[in-house]
Amino acid sequence: MLKTTMRLGLLFIILGISGLYFFGAPFTSSSGETTMNETDTINDTVADIYIEASAGSLIVEPSSDDDIHILVSDKDTADLSVQLESERLSILLDQDRVFNLSRFNLFGSHRPQLIITLPEEVYNQLNIKLAVGDIDIDGVQVDSLTAKNNVGAVTVSQTKTDTASVEINIGQISVSGGMGEWLATTDIGEVDLQLLRFEEDITAEVALGAINIMTETMPKDYNITLDVDLGEIQTEGLNTADVDTIQVWQSRIGTNGPKLDASVDLGQISLEYH
Repeated sequence: MLKTTMRLGLLFIILGISGLYFFGAPFTSSSGETTMNETDTINDTVADIYIEASAGSLIVEPSSDDDIHILVSDKDTADLSVQLESERLSILLDQDRVFNLSRFNLFGSHRPQLIITLPEEVYNQLNIKLAVGDIDIDGVQVDSLTAKNNVGAVTVSQTKTDTASVEINIGQISVSGGMGEWLATTDIGEVDLQLLRFEEDITAEVALGAINIMTETMPKDYNITLDVDLGEIQTEGLNTADVDTIQVWQSRIGTNGPKLDASVDLGQISLEYH
């Protein structure tokens, strides 16, 4: 209990500090439609993609043709840097003016937007970093996905991955149509994993908030552990647990199956099999 209390105290300190960034960064769009400018069209071979931005909205989605298209909000064109070297595409949107802590103007401020459209290929790596805002990844194929966000949200839908790691300090992680190995962590917020298949190891961790996991298929062998320091655990559609207490729910069948580990310090865990 002492460990949980101390960790929660630290998390609220982090929340307060992050609030400075929140109020100094544009979380709402200005009135009217955002004008997008296509800055780069790439038809060379790309294996690895690295994207980083200070704030705003990052969108990765399928391309309508065989080229990679990079679009940025018109006001932020000058802040965009694109480099392709040795099949590694690096995209940097560095808006120094976004983090003006003396401004504290949340409403009516400009919100940068960056869109990358990818052809129907399998990429080796997709690595995305964002300080404040939203990351949306939809309908792409990548062997290894890494997404990190300080404050905001990460949404991954209908994306085929072998391994995926999503980390957010404060906010929400939402995954639909997930497959492969997953690691999803947040300090304060919610992790929502909707899995097509549970065939590889799944790990979800939340300090303060909730974890919701739903899988459409279950393997013959598996090892599931749900752990809550203070809160509740709910399961649906699963076999009787080997361990079923207020804080721990555990079920193991066979010896060679994938693992599903979910842990929350304060909050709740929900696991459903449909």
